Amino acid sequence: MNKLRFSWAALSLLAPMLIFAALCLAPAGCGGGSSSSSSTPTPTSAGPAKVQVAFISNLAGASSQFQNFFLNVAGVRMNPRPNASNTATPLETAGSWVVIGPPTATSTSSSTGEVPIDVLGGLSQLQVFNTFGVRGGKYTTIEVVLDAPNPGFLVPQCAGGGNLEGCVRYPIQLENPGVPLKFLFPIDQQFQTVQHETKQLPILLSASIVATPSGPGQPYRVNLGVSNPSNIGAYIGTITGTVTGASGNSGTALAHLRVTAELAGTNTIVTASDVFNGTYTLFLPAAAGIGTLYDLYVSGSTTTIVGQRGVSTGTLAPLFPSPSATATVNFTVQGGQTIGGFAGQVTDACTTLPIVGATVQILKPPGSSSVDCAKSPAQCISVATANTGSSGAYPLVVNPPFPASFQQVPIGSPTATYVLQISAPGYDTLFMNGTASLGGVTSGVAAGHCFTPTTSPTSTATPANGTCSFTLTTAYLQGTLNLTAAQPPGTATTVQVVAENTGTNDLVSALTTPLTIPGGSTSLGFSLNVPTHAFNSSSAQNFDVFAEAQDLYLGGSDPFPGHTILVQRNVGGPPTACATVSAATSGLFGETMDCVGHGGIAGTAANNPNAGTTIELSKGGVAITDAAVALLAPTATASAAYSFCIPPDNYNLQRFEQGSPVGATVAVGPMATPMPTDSPCPTTCFNGSGTCPGICSTTAGPTM
Repeated sequence: MNKLRFSWAALSLLAPMLIFAALCLAPAGCGGGSSSSSSTPTPTSAGPAKVQVAFISNLAGASSQFQNFFLNVAGVRMNPRPNASNTATPLETAGSWVVIGPPTATSTSSSTGEVPIDVLGGLSQLQVFNTFGVRGGKYTTIEVVLDAPNPGFLVPQCAGGGNLEGCVRYPIQLENPGVPLKFLFPIDQQFQTVQHETKQLPILLSASIVATPSGPGQPYRVNLGVSNPSNIGAYIGTITGTVTGASGNSGTALAHLRVTAELAGTNTIVTASDVFNGTYTLFLPAAAGIGTLYDLYVSGSTTTIVGQRGVSTGTLAPLFPSPSATATVNFTVQGGQTIGGFAGQVTDACTTLPIVGATVQILKPPGSSSVDCAKSPAQCISVATANTGSSGAYPLVVNPPFPASFQQVPIGSPTATYVLQISAPGYDTLFMNGTASLGGVTSGVAAGHCFTPTTSPTSTATPANGTCSFTLTTAYLQGTLNLTAAQPPGTATTVQVVAENTGTNDLVSALTTPLTIPGGSTSLGFSLNVPTHAFNSSSAQNFDVFAEAQDLYLGGSDPFPGHTILVQRNVGGPPTACATVSAATSGLFGETMDCVGHGGIAGTAANNPNAGTTIELSKGGVAITDAAVALLAPTATASAAYSFCIPPDNYNLQRFEQGSPVGATVAVGPMATPMPTDSPCPTTCFNGSGTCPGICSTTAGPTM
């Protein structure tokens, strides 16, 4: 699956208004249901037994024909029947079903609705759906619930012939929409949930393409099946351990003591396990061939927060995939802590307006490390995350009795000092020291004592409570975007502009509101928020900037653009906060954006690629996107395919291994541009003559 940094879905990660919607790559409707019902499953009340649902997949036929394949999973249901005393198949409307829904603020995530399961990614990697509390007991029947009106979508690659356009979204239609997707455990080997333990429920999604669309906008007909995989050990690692120094139980006002696993160096939570009787168990995906490095931390109840990077205190040891991949990680905490919190508002230092979608994190050094998280944040663990809402206030309100982590921070005795990292796309990241305080958080007013990292509070000069509101600095790049030809009246061209640190693929900013160039017009100016300096530097920062259109196909959003992608390398940034680099100075952009239609590049990565192998695509020295290789098993192979859906142009490809370049950069292009076709035109855009590009084809990429 491509890591589509340039795609609209990926860019929404940068847009503050879309910070939560960006968690879903597939369209998720408000309603959902199984293949036999149009109602959204309602999760049962959380129980004392925990179940972690996770998916792997297989796809009959050539997976290389597709760029994306997602299924919208709305829930998983479990039923104790049939069993030894009642062998009847449970009715779909029976009251004995136990439902595990999508992640919510009351489980291990903050999103709601549905979880898009990546069928192509699931060929080699485990994907966690949710960890949820259920009743303890034995279950035989397992059913997967999809969104009935919108079960998923496919994006085929350019085929080079026929009448179907590639690199656009096609809906899927189930071959047997009235038949529930379910499988049964043997009655004598039922799935057993145990009070105060976490059990993993792995599910294999098997898919095959029954029929291709008969025309533009028509669905792919897909046959789906689910089963209990026999080789799940090859996809996961298991971490078990003890937590000593405090009880795992707590009152309803506090979250349970738990161990959380997130991708190392990020605040991306993968799963969590409650601690019972001093023990916990985590089932974690492990990347093929290289393993996955996790940050682990203990929080909750009335204990101190303790973290560790990797599964070894001596080295940064990742978790490797094998049937026997296990690790033991023990923690020691201090109980009986007074619990407080942080709260406040994040605003723009230039406009004084609230910043929507800003992120506030609490950082702690791993283990007994004395690293200064304000100076070396990459070496620290994010143990709590909050986002700002429309008023710029954090943390967002959640429903009791499940308080946000920012409402459950040990004050410590002596008082513990935490490092808070405050960030937002286009702004300079701010680091502040702070101590949690009682009161204020639950009433929605500012709380916590915050002060600059260079100034330590003393007994006679402790900052006042409610000083944890922050202002972030920014500056502006101005430019003008020009189209080669105007779109017809009544239409519009929507364009996103993105900035990244020069010479890297580190995105730092995107327009909060994309440009909309109305039909009949060929240009529009823009102003882009950008940071004023790089981390730990006072010098003005330079940026690589690119612009990408959000085109339409059959009136709907097209995941890949049909206009050329504009790039400009090494643009000088503003020298000070609130300053502006004018359009005359920035020169953004010199070339015009042309309607060229869809295109594709497909090739092979040789020399035993693994889960850390990616191919980066750039234009004019500006990194645009990268693609992971398509591994078809959870082990390394001699070679694997890579592919891009990309507008026809001249590009360069570079292989990376775990983020480091390997080998030489290889040029690809010029790519063939589709021949124009007459109206009616379902494709992405119109060229200057009023016609639109024809069916796309894939360009053969080099062996990397």
